[in-house]
Amino acid sequence: KLDQKLAATNSMENALKNADCILAVTPAQTLRAVLADAGPHVPKGVPIVLCAKGIERETGRLMSEIASEMLPENPVAALSGPSFASDLARGLPTAVTVAAKNAGLAMTLAEQLSAPRLRCYSTDDLTGVEIGGALKNVLAIAAGATHGAGLGASASSRAQSLARCPLVSIVAPSAVPHAPAPRTAMVHGVLMPWLPVCPRRRVGPMPDPAASAGAGRNRGCRPLQDLLPTVPDRPRRSSRHCHRTGAGAGR
Repeated sequence: KLDQKLAATNSMENALKNADCILAVTPAQTLRAVLADAGPHVPKGVPIVLCAKGIERETGRLMSEIASEMLPENPVAALSGPSFASDLARGLPTAVTVAAKNAGLAMTLAEQLSAPRLRCYSTDDLTGVEIGGALKNVLAIAAGATHGAGLGASASSRAQSLARCPLVSIVAPSAVPHAPAPRTAMVHGVLMPWLPVCPRRRVGPMPDPAASAGAGRNRGCRPLQDLLPTVPDRPRRSSRHCHRTGAGAGR
């Protein structure tokens, strides 16, 4: 049941008036447009907490870069899992990470957003947290594809081992050692996509249990190609690179 203090409005001005913290929960690819509409009503200096995970298709920019461009007078932070809203709504213990370039801001926001069943950690590695959350979406689609195609646990495990290599090579250079951000990014990208509850696993056609093997499809899912361009194309790394980094199959 929602708190009685919550109120819904279709007025951007009313929603942002007197705000001391703003959570931007709009989808990644619409963030720029929403912030453009919100800009005139956003109080100066109020932190913007980004809850969407992704990279802008047209520019390859992170959500924090877009927010800083659109609202240059407001500090930017990101709220990231690994977590599932359904668990939190059921009152199950959940932990998330609040990231901001200003460590003091991240810590303050983490304290403000924490609750008895929600623990917020803080880090100043904003880039590492954002990259981990964005790459997780792509890897989750791959996980759902192997499951939906009925390829079995072996194929899913192999896909997971291959996914670990680029994630480590991309996230590790940006991460602060021993900070929550590297752990957040790795759990996001390596563990979460393979959990059945992960929403990105349900992208694209899935097998219909009532139909014969390989023939039935669930028509209620969005086409896979609608969500594929989450991040820009990047050069592929060879399997030799995986072995050199110690992230290849069998590890």
